[in-house]
Amino acid sequence: MILLFVFNFGSRCLPVLILFLHVGVTGGLVEAANFVPSPLTSGLKPLVDLTGKWSSVKGGIEVPFIDMEATEIQLSRWIILPEDQDPDRQLYLYLEGLAWTSEIYWNDQLLKVSQDPFAEHLLPIDYDWIHPTGDQLRIHLSLEGTDYSLYPEHFLGIHRAVFILEKDTAQFQLSYPEVVSYASKAVVLAPWQEKNAVLNDTEVFSRYTNGLFAIPKNIPVCLPFRPSNAALKILAESGIPILLSAEGADSLAFYNYYPLACKPKTLFPEFWRGPDLRPGKEYGSFQGWKELRMPKVKDPDHLTLLCLLLLPVFGMLAIRIGIPRVYESLPEYLSKTQIYLELIGNNKYLKTGQRFLMNFVRIILTGVTISLFLYYLNLSGILERLSVLSEESFLYQVLSGSSFSALEIMGLSIFVLLIVNTLKYMLLNVAGSVFRLNNFSPTIQSLDIFASFPLNILPLLPLIFISFADVRVGEVLLIIWYIFLFIYLIRRFILIYTGLTRLFSFPTSLKFLYICFLEILPWILLL
Repeated sequence: MILLFVFNFGSRCLPVLILFLHVGVTGGLVEAANFVPSPLTSGLKPLVDLTGKWSSVKGGIEVPFIDMEATEIQLSRWIILPEDQDPDRQLYLYLEGLAWTSEIYWNDQLLKVSQDPFAEHLLPIDYDWIHPTGDQLRIHLSLEGTDYSLYPEHFLGIHRAVFILEKDTAQFQLSYPEVVSYASKAVVLAPWQEKNAVLNDTEVFSRYTNGLFAIPKNIPVCLPFRPSNAALKILAESGIPILLSAEGADSLAFYNYYPLACKPKTLFPEFWRGPDLRPGKEYGSFQGWKELRMPKVKDPDHLTLLCLLLLPVFGMLAIRIGIPRVYESLPEYLSKTQIYLELIGNNKYLKTGQRFLMNFVRIILTGVTISLFLYYLNLSGILERLSVLSEESFLYQVLSGSSFSALEIMGLSIFVLLIVNTLKYMLLNVAGSVFRLNNFSPTIQSLDIFASFPLNILPLLPLIFISFADVRVGEVLLIIWYIFLFIYLIRRFILIYTGLTRLFSFPTSLKFLYICFLEILPWILLL
Protein backbone atom coordinates (compact mmCIF):
# COMPACT_ATOMS: atom_id res chain seq x y z
CA MET A 1 0.00 0.00 0.00
CA ILE A 2 2.82 2.36 0.91
CA LEU A 3 4.70 1.45 -2.28
CA LEU A 4 1.59 2.12 -4.36
CA PHE A 5 1.17 5.57 -2.71
CA VAL A 6 4.81 6.47 -3.40
CA PHE A 7 4.50 5.31 -7.01
CA ASN A 8 1.32 7.35 -7.63
CA PHE A 9 2.76 10.47 -5.87
CA GLY A 10 6.04 10.20 -7.82
CA SER A 11 4.32 9.72 -11.15
CA ARG A 12 2.32 12.90 -10.57
CA CYS A 13 5.24 15.01 -9.31
CA LEU A 14 7.82 13.88 -11.85
CA PRO A 15 6.56 16.11 -14.71
CA VAL A 16 6.48 19.07 -12.33
CA LEU A 17 10.04 18.28 -11.19
CA ILE A 18 11.26 18.00 -14.80
CA LEU A 19 9.61 21.32 -15.66
CA PHE A 20 11.17 22.91 -12.55
CA LEU A 21 14.64 21.70 -13.56
CA HIS A 22 14.11 23.00 -17.10
CA VAL A 23 13.07 26.41 -15.76
CA GLY A 24 16.18 26.52 -13.59
CA VAL A 25 18.44 26.13 -16.64
CA THR A 26 16.68 28.16 -19.33
CA GLY A 27 14.65 30.70 -17.41
CA GLY A 28 11.45 28.98 -18.54
CA LEU A 29 9.00 29.41 -21.38
CA VAL A 30 6.93 32.50 -20.69
CA GLU A 31 3.49 33.64 -21.59
CA ALA A 32 2.97 36.65 -23.82
CA ALA A 33 1.39 38.51 -20.89
CA ASN A 34 4.82 38.74 -19.22
CA PHE A 35 6.35 40.43 -22.24
CA VAL A 36 5.74 44.11 -23.00
CA PRO A 37 6.41 44.86 -26.68
CA SER A 38 7.83 48.09 -28.05
CA PRO A 39 8.08 49.48 -31.59
CA LEU A 40 11.45 47.67 -31.88
CA THR A 41 9.93 44.28 -30.96
CA SER A 42 6.64 44.68 -32.80
CA GLY A 43 5.68 41.37 -34.44
CA LEU A 44 7.75 39.29 -32.00
CA LYS A 45 6.79 37.16 -29.01
CA PRO A 46 8.83 35.69 -26.14
CA LEU A 47 10.22 32.19 -26.34
CA VAL A 48 12.49 32.13 -23.27
CA ASP A 49 12.58 34.48 -20.28
CA LEU A 50 16.17 35.01 -19.15
CA THR A 51 15.43 36.92 -15.94
CA GLY A 52 16.36 35.09 -12.76
CA LYS A 53 19.62 33.52 -11.59
CA TRP A 54 22.80 34.21 -13.59
CA SER A 55 26.34 33.09 -12.81
CA SER A 56 29.27 35.35 -11.97
CA VAL A 57 32.72 35.05 -10.39
CA LYS A 58 31.27 36.07 -7.02
CA GLY A 59 28.36 33.63 -7.25
CA GLY A 60 24.77 33.84 -8.41
CA ILE A 61 23.16 37.17 -9.33
CA GLU A 62 19.44 37.68 -9.68
CA VAL A 63 18.59 39.52 -12.91
CA PRO A 64 17.38 42.27 -13.15
CA PHE A 65 19.79 44.01 -10.75
CA ILE A 66 21.79 47.20 -10.18
CA ASP A 67 25.21 47.35 -8.54
CA MET A 68 26.46 50.79 -7.46
CA GLU A 69 29.80 49.56 -6.03
CA ALA A 70 31.39 47.13 -8.51
CA THR A 71 33.60 48.42 -11.32
CA GLU A 72 33.42 45.31 -13.52
CA ILE A 73 31.12 42.28 -13.67
CA GLN A 74 31.21 39.16 -15.87
CA LEU A 75 27.83 37.39 -16.14
CA SER A 76 26.85 34.20 -17.92
CA ARG A 77 23.73 32.13 -18.45
CA TRP A 78 23.29 28.67 -20.00
CA ILE A 79 20.32 28.44 -22.35
CA ILE A 80 18.74 25.23 -23.64
CA LEU A 81 16.33 26.08 -26.41
CA PRO A 82 13.36 23.79 -27.24
CA GLU A 83 14.42 20.90 -29.49
CA ASP A 84 11.65 21.42 -32.05
CA GLN A 85 13.49 24.33 -33.65
CA ASP A 86 12.78 24.96 -37.32
CA PRO A 87 15.98 25.93 -39.19
CA ASP A 88 13.99 28.62 -41.00
CA ARG A 89 12.59 30.10 -37.77
CA GLN A 90 14.45 33.31 -36.83
CA LEU A 91 15.25 33.87 -33.16
CA TYR A 92 16.37 37.09 -31.48
CA LEU A 93 18.17 37.95 -28.28
CA TYR A 94 16.42 40.94 -26.68
CA LEU A 95 17.96 43.02 -23.87
CA GLU A 96 16.23 46.14 -22.64
CA GLY A 97 18.86 47.70 -20.36
CA LEU A 98 22.60 46.97 -19.88
CA ALA A 99 24.75 49.32 -17.83
CA TRP A 100 27.19 50.85 -18.18
CA THR A 101 29.38 49.69 -21.06
CA SER A 102 28.45 46.17 -22.12
CA GLU A 103 29.92 43.46 -24.34
CA ILE A 104 27.44 40.75 -25.40
CA TYR A 105 28.75 37.29 -26.37
CA TRP A 106 26.89 34.24 -27.65
CA ASN A 107 29.06 31.13 -27.29
CA ASP A 108 32.15 33.41 -27.13
CA GLN A 109 31.10 35.16 -30.33
CA LEU A 110 30.87 38.95 -29.84
CA LEU A 111 27.44 40.19 -30.86
CA LYS A 112 27.54 43.83 -29.80
CA VAL A 113 29.28 46.49 -27.70
CA SER A 114 27.07 49.18 -26.18
CA GLN A 115 27.70 52.31 -24.11
CA ASP A 116 24.03 53.26 -23.79
CA PRO A 117 22.73 51.92 -20.44
CA PHE A 118 19.08 52.52 -21.35
CA ALA A 119 18.93 51.29 -24.96
CA GLU A 120 17.05 48.29 -26.33
CA HIS A 121 19.09 45.60 -28.08
CA LEU A 122 17.51 43.22 -30.60
CA LEU A 123 20.18 40.81 -31.88
CA PRO A 124 19.36 38.04 -34.41
CA ILE A 125 20.54 34.53 -33.52
CA ASP A 126 21.38 32.30 -36.50
CA TYR A 127 20.25 28.70 -36.40
CA ASP A 128 23.84 27.57 -36.94
CA TRP A 129 24.86 29.18 -33.62
CA ILE A 130 22.49 27.02 -31.57
CA HIS A 131 23.95 23.89 -29.93
CA PRO A 132 21.69 20.98 -28.94
CA THR A 133 23.51 20.65 -25.62
CA GLY A 134 23.00 24.28 -24.72
CA ASP A 135 24.36 27.75 -25.42
CA GLN A 136 26.15 30.26 -23.25
CA LEU A 137 25.10 33.90 -23.15
CA ARG A 138 27.88 35.96 -21.59
CA ILE A 139 27.80 39.69 -20.81
CA HIS A 140 30.75 41.75 -19.62
CA LEU A 141 29.83 45.00 -17.83
CA SER A 142 32.20 47.86 -16.96
CA LEU A 143 31.90 51.44 -15.72
CA GLU A 144 33.71 52.90 -18.71
CA GLY A 145 31.73 54.81 -21.27
CA THR A 146 30.06 58.09 -22.04
CA ASP A 147 28.42 60.25 -19.40
CA TYR A 148 24.73 61.00 -19.28
CA SER A 149 24.13 64.56 -18.09
CA LEU A 150 20.78 63.52 -16.64
CA TYR A 151 22.20 60.57 -14.72
CA PRO A 152 24.32 61.38 -11.64
CA GLU A 153 26.87 58.56 -11.86
CA HIS A 154 27.64 55.27 -13.58
CA PHE A 155 26.36 51.93 -12.30
CA LEU A 156 26.49 48.29 -13.38
CA GLY A 157 23.62 45.93 -14.01
CA ILE A 158 21.20 44.16 -16.27
CA HIS A 159 18.39 46.30 -15.00
CA ARG A 160 15.56 45.44 -17.37
CA ALA A 161 14.05 42.55 -19.30
CA VAL A 162 16.06 39.83 -21.12
CA PHE A 163 14.30 37.48 -23.56
CA ILE A 164 14.77 35.11 -26.47
CA LEU A 165 12.12 36.21 -29.02
CA GLU A 166 10.62 34.64 -32.10
CA LYS A 167 8.26 35.74 -34.87
CA ASP A 168 4.60 36.14 -33.89
CA THR A 169 1.88 35.72 -36.49
CA ALA A 170 -0.87 36.90 -34.17
CA GLN A 171 -2.13 40.45 -34.58
CA PHE A 172 -2.10 42.74 -31.56
CA GLN A 173 -2.44 46.43 -30.84
CA LEU A 174 0.79 48.05 -29.61
CA SER A 175 0.17 50.11 -26.48
CA TYR A 176 2.57 53.04 -26.74
CA PRO A 177 2.17 56.59 -25.45
CA GLU A 178 1.86 59.59 -27.72
CA VAL A 179 5.13 61.44 -28.32
CA VAL A 180 5.15 65.25 -28.60
CA SER A 181 7.96 67.74 -29.23
CA TYR A 182 6.38 70.83 -27.62
CA ALA A 183 4.21 71.53 -24.58
CA SER A 184 3.34 74.61 -22.57
CA LYS A 185 3.68 72.50 -19.40
CA ALA A 186 5.47 69.22 -18.72
CA VAL A 187 6.40 67.03 -15.78
CA VAL A 188 9.93 65.70 -15.25
CA LEU A 189 9.57 62.37 -13.45
CA ALA A 190 12.63 60.72 -11.89
CA PRO A 191 12.48 56.91 -12.19
CA TRP A 192 13.76 55.87 -8.73
CA GLN A 193 11.72 54.18 -6.05
CA GLU A 194 12.46 55.56 -2.60
CA LYS A 195 13.48 52.31 -0.90
CA ASN A 196 17.22 51.76 -1.43
CA ALA A 197 17.20 54.31 -4.29
CA VAL A 198 16.68 51.53 -6.89
CA LEU A 199 16.02 52.39 -10.51
CA ASN A 200 12.45 51.09 -10.88
CA ASP A 201 10.43 53.23 -13.23
CA THR A 202 7.54 50.76 -13.41
CA GLU A 203 6.74 51.12 -9.73
CA VAL A 204 7.32 54.88 -9.80
CA PHE A 205 5.12 55.41 -12.86
CA SER A 206 2.35 53.28 -11.34
CA ARG A 207 2.37 55.45 -8.24
CA TYR A 208 2.52 58.81 -10.02
CA THR A 209 -0.18 58.10 -12.61
CA ASN A 210 -2.83 57.09 -10.08
CA GLY A 211 -4.11 58.17 -6.71
CA LEU A 212 -4.22 61.37 -4.72
CA PHE A 213 -0.64 62.50 -5.44
CA ALA A 214 -0.62 61.62 -9.15
CA ILE A 215 0.90 63.97 -11.72
CA PRO A 216 -1.61 66.16 -13.61
CA LYS A 217 -3.49 64.23 -16.29
CA ASN A 218 -2.92 64.92 -20.01
CA ILE A 219 0.25 66.89 -19.27
CA PRO A 220 3.27 65.37 -21.04
CA VAL A 221 5.97 63.62 -19.04
CA CYS A 222 9.63 64.27 -19.82
CA LEU A 223 11.92 61.46 -18.73
CA PRO A 224 15.63 61.73 -17.90
CA PHE A 225 16.32 58.73 -20.17
CA ARG A 226 14.46 56.00 -22.01
CA PRO A 227 12.00 54.24 -19.65
CA SER A 228 11.25 50.54 -19.63
CA ASN A 229 8.57 49.13 -21.90
CA ALA A 230 6.43 48.30 -18.86
CA ALA A 231 6.62 51.93 -17.73
CA LEU A 232 5.72 53.13 -21.24
CA LYS A 233 2.67 50.86 -21.19
CA ILE A 234 1.54 52.46 -17.92
CA LEU A 235 1.81 55.93 -19.48
CA ALA A 236 -0.09 54.77 -22.56
CA GLU A 237 -2.91 53.29 -20.50
CA SER A 238 -3.09 56.51 -18.45
CA GLY A 239 -3.28 58.65 -21.60
CA ILE A 240 -0.13 60.60 -20.65
CA PRO A 241 2.03 61.66 -23.62
CA ILE A 242 5.85 61.83 -23.61
CA LEU A 243 7.78 65.01 -24.28
CA LEU A 244 10.96 64.31 -26.24
CA SER A 245 13.08 66.93 -24.50
CA ALA A 246 12.66 69.17 -21.46
CA GLU A 247 13.75 72.09 -23.64
CA GLY A 248 10.49 71.67 -25.55
CA ALA A 249 8.38 72.83 -22.58
CA ASP A 250 7.71 76.41 -21.52
CA SER A 251 7.50 75.39 -17.86
CA LEU A 252 8.35 72.26 -15.90
CA ALA A 253 7.34 70.59 -12.64
CA PHE A 254 9.54 67.98 -10.93
CA TYR A 255 8.26 64.79 -9.29
CA ASN A 256 9.95 62.08 -7.23
CA TYR A 257 13.62 62.57 -6.27
CA TYR A 258 17.23 61.97 -7.30
CA PRO A 259 19.00 59.80 -4.71
CA LEU A 260 22.54 60.50 -5.89
CA ALA A 261 24.84 63.51 -6.17
CA CYS A 262 23.27 64.97 -9.28
CA LYS A 263 24.61 67.83 -11.36
CA PRO A 264 22.85 71.00 -10.15
CA LYS A 265 23.01 73.01 -13.38
CA THR A 266 21.24 70.21 -15.25
CA LEU A 267 18.84 68.66 -12.77
CA PHE A 268 17.72 71.62 -10.63
CA PRO A 269 17.91 69.53 -7.42
CA GLU A 270 16.13 72.16 -5.33
CA PHE A 271 12.87 71.16 -7.06
CA TRP A 272 13.02 67.44 -6.23
CA ARG A 273 12.32 65.73 -2.93
CA GLY A 274 15.23 66.02 -0.53
CA PRO A 275 17.37 63.19 0.89
CA ASP A 276 14.77 62.80 3.65
CA LEU A 277 12.11 62.32 0.91
CA ARG A 278 10.27 65.45 1.98
CA PRO A 279 9.21 67.71 -0.90
CA GLY A 280 10.62 71.22 -1.04
CA LYS A 281 8.48 74.32 -1.39
CA GLU A 282 8.90 74.27 -5.20
CA TYR A 283 8.19 70.52 -5.54
CA GLY A 284 5.47 69.80 -8.11
CA SER A 285 4.98 73.46 -9.01
CA PHE A 286 5.42 74.58 -12.61
CA GLN A 287 8.39 76.85 -13.21
CA GLY A 288 9.45 78.63 -16.38
CA TRP A 289 13.00 78.27 -17.68
CA LYS A 290 13.93 81.69 -16.40
CA GLU A 291 12.94 80.70 -12.85
CA LEU A 292 14.58 77.29 -13.18
CA ARG A 293 17.90 78.70 -14.26
CA MET A 294 17.81 81.40 -11.62
CA PRO A 295 19.85 80.32 -8.58
CA LYS A 296 17.96 79.56 -5.40
CA VAL A 297 19.25 80.71 -2.01
CA LYS A 298 19.61 77.96 0.58
CA ASP A 299 18.38 78.64 4.09
CA PRO A 300 21.14 80.42 6.01
CA ASP A 301 22.34 79.56 9.48
CA HIS A 302 20.42 82.30 11.30
CA LEU A 303 22.20 81.96 14.63
CA THR A 304 25.65 82.14 13.04
CA LEU A 305 24.62 85.15 10.96
CA LEU A 306 23.38 86.90 14.09
CA CYS A 307 26.72 86.28 15.83
CA LEU A 308 28.55 87.45 12.73
CA LEU A 309 26.59 90.69 12.58
CA LEU A 310 27.19 91.35 16.28
CA LEU A 311 30.97 91.45 15.72
CA PRO A 312 30.91 94.93 14.09
CA VAL A 313 28.64 96.14 16.91
CA PHE A 314 31.06 94.88 19.55
CA GLY A 315 33.97 96.39 17.60
CA MET A 316 32.37 99.83 17.48
CA LEU A 317 31.45 99.46 21.15
CA ALA A 318 35.13 98.73 21.91
CA ILE A 319 36.10 101.98 20.13
CA ARG A 320 33.35 103.83 21.98
CA ILE A 321 34.71 102.64 25.34
CA GLY A 322 38.43 102.59 24.55
CA ILE A 323 38.73 105.74 22.39
CA PRO A 324 35.61 107.86 23.04
CA ARG A 325 37.19 110.96 21.47
CA VAL A 326 37.84 109.14 18.19
CA TYR A 327 34.40 107.52 18.25
CA GLU A 328 32.69 110.90 18.58
CA SER A 329 34.85 112.29 15.76
CA LEU A 330 33.91 109.59 13.23
CA PRO A 331 31.14 111.67 11.56
CA GLU A 332 33.65 114.51 11.07
CA TYR A 333 35.96 112.22 9.08
CA LEU A 334 33.74 112.74 6.04
CA SER A 335 33.73 116.55 6.14
CA LYS A 336 37.01 117.55 7.83
CA THR A 337 39.54 115.40 6.04
CA GLN A 338 42.23 118.09 5.88
CA ILE A 339 42.26 118.55 9.69
CA TYR A 340 42.80 114.86 10.34
CA LEU A 341 45.48 114.61 7.68
CA GLU A 342 47.32 117.40 9.51
CA LEU A 343 46.93 115.55 12.81
CA ILE A 344 48.36 112.39 11.26
CA GLY A 345 51.26 114.38 9.80
CA ASN A 346 52.05 115.90 13.21
CA ASN A 347 51.86 112.48 14.92
CA LYS A 348 48.99 113.71 17.09
CA TYR A 349 46.38 111.32 15.78
CA LEU A 350 46.50 107.97 17.60
CA LYS A 351 48.67 106.28 20.16
CA THR A 352 50.03 102.79 19.52
CA GLY A 353 47.35 100.94 21.51
CA GLN A 354 44.57 103.02 19.98
CA ARG A 355 45.98 102.46 16.49
CA PHE A 356 46.04 98.68 16.95
CA LEU A 357 42.47 98.71 18.30
CA MET A 358 41.19 100.79 15.38
CA ASN A 359 43.02 98.61 12.84
CA PHE A 360 41.66 95.46 14.45
CA VAL A 361 38.10 96.80 14.24
CA ARG A 362 38.76 97.84 10.64
CA ILE A 363 39.84 94.27 9.78
CA ILE A 364 36.81 92.85 11.62
CA LEU A 365 34.43 95.12 9.70
CA THR A 366 36.08 94.27 6.37
CA GLY A 367 36.14 90.57 7.26
CA VAL A 368 32.44 90.52 8.15
CA THR A 369 31.56 92.35 4.92
CA ILE A 370 33.61 89.96 2.79
CA SER A 371 32.37 86.86 4.61
CA LEU A 372 28.70 87.88 4.28
CA PHE A 373 29.24 88.43 0.56
CA LEU A 374 31.00 85.07 0.12
CA TYR A 375 28.42 83.28 2.27
CA TYR A 376 25.60 84.61 0.10
CA LEU A 377 27.39 83.52 -3.09
CA ASN A 378 27.80 80.09 -1.50
CA LEU A 379 24.12 79.88 -0.49
CA SER A 380 22.91 80.96 -3.92
CA GLY A 381 25.39 78.83 -5.89
CA ILE A 382 26.87 81.73 -7.88
CA LEU A 383 30.47 81.40 -6.72
CA GLU A 384 31.64 81.82 -10.32
CA ARG A 385 31.24 85.57 -9.77
CA LEU A 386 34.47 85.39 -7.80
CA SER A 387 36.37 84.55 -11.00
CA VAL A 388 36.33 88.18 -12.11
CA LEU A 389 39.83 88.18 -13.58
CA SER A 390 40.66 84.50 -13.94
CA GLU A 391 38.99 81.08 -13.82
CA GLU A 392 41.80 80.07 -11.47
CA SER A 393 40.62 82.56 -8.84
CA PHE A 394 42.04 81.67 -5.41
CA LEU A 395 38.74 82.31 -3.63
CA TYR A 396 36.74 80.36 -6.23
CA GLN A 397 39.10 77.38 -6.06
CA VAL A 398 38.93 77.35 -2.25
CA LEU A 399 35.14 77.69 -1.95
CA SER A 400 33.95 75.87 -5.08
CA GLY A 401 32.72 72.34 -4.50
CA SER A 402 32.58 72.84 -0.74
CA SER A 403 29.84 73.84 1.65
CA PHE A 404 31.51 76.23 4.08
CA SER A 405 29.59 77.55 7.05
CA ALA A 406 29.40 81.30 7.71
CA LEU A 407 31.87 80.96 10.60
CA GLU A 408 34.36 79.05 8.43
CA ILE A 409 34.15 81.72 5.73
CA MET A 410 34.52 84.39 8.42
CA GLY A 411 37.63 82.67 9.79
CA LEU A 412 39.11 82.38 6.29
CA SER A 413 38.39 86.07 5.54
CA ILE A 414 39.90 87.33 8.82
CA PHE A 415 42.94 85.08 8.35
CA VAL A 416 43.59 86.35 4.82
CA LEU A 417 43.12 89.99 5.89
CA LEU A 418 45.50 89.57 8.83
CA ILE A 419 48.14 87.99 6.57
CA VAL A 420 47.76 90.72 3.92
CA ASN A 421 47.94 93.56 6.47
CA THR A 422 50.83 92.00 8.41
CA LEU A 423 52.89 91.59 5.24
CA LYS A 424 52.00 95.11 4.18
CA TYR A 425 53.13 96.75 7.43
CA MET A 426 56.28 94.58 7.60
CA LEU A 427 57.15 95.76 4.10
CA LEU A 428 56.49 99.38 5.11
CA ASN A 429 58.75 98.97 8.15
CA VAL A 430 61.54 97.74 5.91
CA ALA A 431 60.92 100.56 3.41
CA GLY A 432 60.94 103.15 6.21
CA SER A 433 64.30 101.88 7.47
CA VAL A 434 65.86 101.75 4.00
CA PHE A 435 64.72 105.22 2.91
CA ARG A 436 65.10 106.72 6.42
CA LEU A 437 61.45 107.73 6.74
CA ASN A 438 60.61 108.31 10.39
CA ASN A 439 57.38 106.67 11.64
CA PHE A 440 56.58 105.56 8.07
CA SER A 441 54.66 102.39 9.00
CA PRO A 442 52.72 103.90 11.97
CA THR A 443 51.76 106.91 9.84
CA ILE A 444 50.48 104.68 7.02
CA GLN A 445 48.53 102.64 9.58
CA SER A 446 46.86 105.82 10.82
CA LEU A 447 46.16 106.82 7.21
CA ASP A 448 44.58 103.39 6.57
CA ILE A 449 42.28 103.88 9.56
CA PHE A 450 41.34 107.39 8.51
CA ALA A 451 40.71 106.26 4.91
CA SER A 452 38.44 103.44 6.11
CA PHE A 453 36.12 104.89 8.76
CA PRO A 454 33.22 105.42 8.70
CA LEU A 455 32.38 104.55 5.07
CA ASN A 456 33.54 100.94 5.52
CA ILE A 457 30.26 100.45 7.42
CA LEU A 458 28.28 101.42 4.28
CA PRO A 459 28.84 98.20 2.20
CA LEU A 460 27.81 96.17 5.24
CA LEU A 461 24.25 97.49 5.21
CA PRO A 462 22.77 95.62 2.18
CA LEU A 463 24.57 92.42 3.20
CA ILE A 464 22.73 92.38 6.53
CA PHE A 465 19.52 91.41 4.70
CA ILE A 466 20.77 89.63 1.59
CA SER A 467 20.86 86.07 2.98
CA PHE A 468 17.22 86.37 4.09
CA ALA A 469 15.93 87.74 0.79
CA ASP A 470 14.54 86.12 -2.33
CA VAL A 471 17.07 85.67 -5.13
CA ARG A 472 15.52 88.55 -7.12
CA VAL A 473 15.80 90.89 -4.12
CA GLY A 474 19.27 89.49 -3.55
CA GLU A 475 20.32 90.58 -7.03
CA VAL A 476 19.20 94.13 -6.24
CA LEU A 477 21.01 94.10 -2.89
CA LEU A 478 24.16 92.87 -4.63
CA ILE A 479 24.01 95.79 -7.04
CA ILE A 480 23.59 98.19 -4.10
CA TRP A 481 26.54 96.49 -2.39
CA TYR A 482 28.69 96.96 -5.50
CA ILE A 483 27.74 100.66 -5.60
CA PHE A 484 28.51 101.20 -1.91
CA LEU A 485 31.78 99.31 -2.27
CA PHE A 486 32.76 101.43 -5.26
CA ILE A 487 32.00 104.64 -3.30
CA TYR A 488 34.03 103.41 -0.34
CA LEU A 489 37.01 102.37 -2.49
CA ILE A 490 37.03 105.65 -4.44
CA ARG A 491 37.07 107.66 -1.19
CA ARG A 492 39.78 105.40 0.23
CA PHE A 493 42.04 105.75 -2.82
CA ILE A 494 41.56 109.53 -2.91
CA LEU A 495 42.45 109.91 0.79
CA ILE A 496 45.49 107.65 0.47
CA TYR A 497 46.66 109.56 -2.61
CA THR A 498 46.13 112.90 -0.86
CA GLY A 499 47.69 111.66 2.36
CA LEU A 500 50.83 110.39 0.65
CA THR A 501 51.22 113.83 -0.96
CA ARG A 502 50.69 115.78 2.25
CA LEU A 503 52.54 113.48 4.65
CA PHE A 504 55.56 112.48 2.57
CA SER A 505 55.54 114.61 -0.58
CA PHE A 506 55.73 111.49 -2.74
CA PRO A 507 55.88 111.97 -6.53
CA THR A 508 52.79 110.98 -8.52
CA SER A 509 54.39 107.84 -9.97
CA LEU A 510 55.32 106.56 -6.51
CA LYS A 511 51.83 107.22 -5.15
CA PHE A 512 50.25 105.26 -8.02
CA LEU A 513 52.78 102.49 -7.51
CA TYR A 514 51.89 102.32 -3.79
CA ILE A 515 48.13 102.18 -4.48
CA CYS A 516 48.47 99.60 -7.26
CA PHE A 517 50.96 97.36 -5.44
CA LEU A 518 49.66 97.47 -1.85
CA GLU A 519 45.98 98.38 -2.24
CA ILE A 520 44.87 96.69 -5.48
CA LEU A 521 47.31 93.84 -6.24
CA PRO A 522 46.40 91.66 -3.19
CA TRP A 523 42.75 91.57 -4.28
CA ILE A 524 43.72 90.83 -7.88
CA LEU A 525 45.68 87.83 -6.63
CA LEU A 526 42.63 86.61 -4.70
CA LEU A 527 40.25 87.10 -7.61
